[in-house]
Amino acid sequence: MYINKKEDMQVKEDWIDPLKSAWKRFKDNVSILDLNILKGEDLSAWENLFMGKLVPHLENEGCLVVAVAGGTNTGKSTILNVLMKKELTATDPYAAATKRPVIIASEQKAKQCLDNNLFLEFEARKMEDKKEAISESLPNHILLVKEEKSLPDTYLYLDTPDIDSIAKEHWEIADKIVSAGDIIIAVTNDSKYMDESVIKFFRRACEEGKIVIPVMNKVDRDNPESLQITDKQIREFMRKVEMDENSPHFYFPKYPYNENFLDEPIKPLTGSNMELREYIRSFPVQETKTKILEKTISRFKEEFIKWYQNKFEKLFKYSLSKIKVCEGYLRDTIIGKEFIPFRWIRMVEEIKYELRKQIGYVKYFFLFPTSIFSGYRSEMKKLEMNTEGVNKKIKQQHNEMIEKCFNELLDWLLKSEFISEIDYMDKNINKRLHELHNNRDALQKKIITRMETLLSIKPEWLQVEIEEIVDDFLKSPNLKGFYGKRIISFLLLGAGFVSMVWGMPYVGPWAELIAGGGMLGGSALIETIEYKRFRNSINSLYKKWIEEKQREFSQILKEEVLQYVLQDIYQYLNFAEQFDKEVQDIFNGEFPLQIENTEQAQIEANDNSQNKAIMEKQ
Repeated sequence: MYINKKEDMQVKEDWIDPLKSAWKRFKDNVSILDLNILKGEDLSAWENLFMGKLVPHLENEGCLVVAVAGGTNTGKSTILNVLMKKELTATDPYAAATKRPVIIASEQKAKQCLDNNLFLEFEARKMEDKKEAISESLPNHILLVKEEKSLPDTYLYLDTPDIDSIAKEHWEIADKIVSAGDIIIAVTNDSKYMDESVIKFFRRACEEGKIVIPVMNKVDRDNPESLQITDKQIREFMRKVEMDENSPHFYFPKYPYNENFLDEPIKPLTGSNMELREYIRSFPVQETKTKILEKTISRFKEEFIKWYQNKFEKLFKYSLSKIKVCEGYLRDTIIGKEFIPFRWIRMVEEIKYELRKQIGYVKYFFLFPTSIFSGYRSEMKKLEMNTEGVNKKIKQQHNEMIEKCFNELLDWLLKSEFISEIDYMDKNINKRLHELHNNRDALQKKIITRMETLLSIKPEWLQVEIEEIVDDFLKSPNLKGFYGKRIISFLLLGAGFVSMVWGMPYVGPWAELIAGGGMLGGSALIETIEYKRFRNSINSLYKKWIEEKQREFSQILKEEVLQYVLQDIYQYLNFAEQFDKEVQDIFNGEFPLQIENTEQAQIEANDNSQNKAIMEKQ
């Protein structure tokens, strides 16, 4: 299907540019941590495809890169010069000449190359002299750029070093050529067409969706049977490369070195009536680019998913499980610790005050006898009589509790193991652990100071919920008429006592029954569902307050201990979580990025078992 420029740019806007930004941000962030986790073949495979092909060729105007590649001394540079009808690159009939890749492009495309906007896998440099390409003094990442004004913007030609060289640097260049090229001219001869390294290179190019055009060079033009032999050889080569052997393939005769053959055609053997220059220009640029990139994108996705699941996500979830173990131990250490022993009594007084404020003292006296809050009034009197001593005792209890939790956590960390496969992390974790161990007293004081500040503050939500509890209780429909019943019970109780004290005639024998009835009636009314719910709400509110203080204390220990000791892991998880979110948003769930639940469950189960074993040992 033909893809116009607007549609092509839409592809880029959909995911190319956001992924490029997300990856660069993640890579830069992780590099600060100095973690050796962004290296390896599985990473370079997708990154080379993405950064070396998809990014530069979808961000800019479409063009086809015609790479001339082949084995040692097959005449690659000669074929390129013939295609250009001009000697632009150096040749040597007796030895491998080209040592560094050379891109030949129009003025505009040459500028884009020199700005490093087209071939990110290379460092582009302007070629001042064609002999630079045969120099071994240049670094192997250099791409020489030659401007050729006769070329249109839609075609770039790439001359390459030998793909079967024993020099390792040439192997690296060959990998980059596969990523960079769209159309790859497979130059071979009768001594190289079955070379295993050559076949492997062009097979990989086919697998990545590149258009491979075989050219048999140095064909004997004086032998009448040479074309038949050449056709047979090149078809055998195509079968080995896993190409369609009936697709167009070409040949070029062997000419004397001093003969002018640059205007000669590179003729077809079969499959085309056009010579090679015309055949290359017959490809519609954008349609061909789109077709090539579809396969490249498919290959990229495969490699990206492989890296994402095998490296990135595995390390992310493994690191997260380790953090969860540490934070879980921290929570278990704090659960059950009382933060203010007498906070309950203060809360009861605050509720009593709120009740009196809303219904008045007289009504409160009749509705709420002291039995509701029995057991606390005597404690409050003790507090009021010895405020200084109580505060001192509370502070001492707080400090002992905080020190105990801190020491338990730090001692547990000193005995634990983390991510042993990342030596850098382990080294820094151990270093920071011993720093904290050597500064226990100072850190304890800091934690105590932070916690005391939080304990001294009455949270706003507490007052709001006290008011809501009181308001809900007073609005209960079953309390209607309750005020009158409570008054009657009080009157009966009072009348009974008066009768017993004064010995009133006729009533005296019944005085104890009257007083007992008033007392029992009042007590029975106190056991109504509204009162029970009211007391339960107070208990729940107190538990909620305790849980908040536990969370606050847990957060302080997390910040002062865990996030300091495990800061590399926390930072990596933060960067990785952001990258994961961006990837999910970019591809809208297209990639099956999540590890199977069974595998993750097994990881967490193992971590929990290890954690439990350590705790039991301690």
